[in-house]
Amino acid sequence: PQAWQSALAEVKDRTHRFIQHIVKESAWSSLPELTNRDGRFCPGSCPSQAWSVGCFIETLEILNQQLAKK
Repeated sequence: PQAWQSALAEVKDRTHRFIQHIVKESAWSSLPELTNRDGRFCPGSCPSQAWSVGCFIETLEILNQQLAKK
């Protein structure tokens, strides 16, 4: 279905951006608590947030399971 392919492409794009942030931009090798529009820096946000990382890991696992079904 087209909706599924569109959603999958969006998740892959965001996943790639998160990995780039963790590897290249974050001094903590982590994800921030909050961001502003389009992922821009939010001054009041904690630079390393376990909740954000946990949600990202959960997303990667779901994505992996869905791709394995194909």
